[in-house]
Amino acid sequence: MKGIPAYIIGIVRGVSTVVGISAMLLYPVCALLHFNSANHFKSSEVVEPMVGMHCKECAKKIKKAIKKIDDE
Repeated sequence: MKGIPAYIIGIVRGVSTVVGISAMLLYPVCALLHFNSANHFKSSEVVEPMVGMHCKECAKKIKKAIKKIDDE
C-alpha cells in the first residue's frame, strides 16, 4: 500500500481550515440574527397570561414555572 499522497492531505487540511475559520466568523453573525428574529417581546413589555387555578398547589406550580423563566 502506498497511502495517501502528501498533496492530497495538504489540500484536505487547507479546506478543513477554511471551513473552520468561516464557521468561526459566521456563527456569531447567524446567532445574532436568530436572536433578534426570535426576540418578539421587548424586555420591558408586560405579559399577563390567563391561567386557571383551582387550588393553592396549582398557583405554586405556576409561580415556580414563571420563576424559572425569569431566571433564564
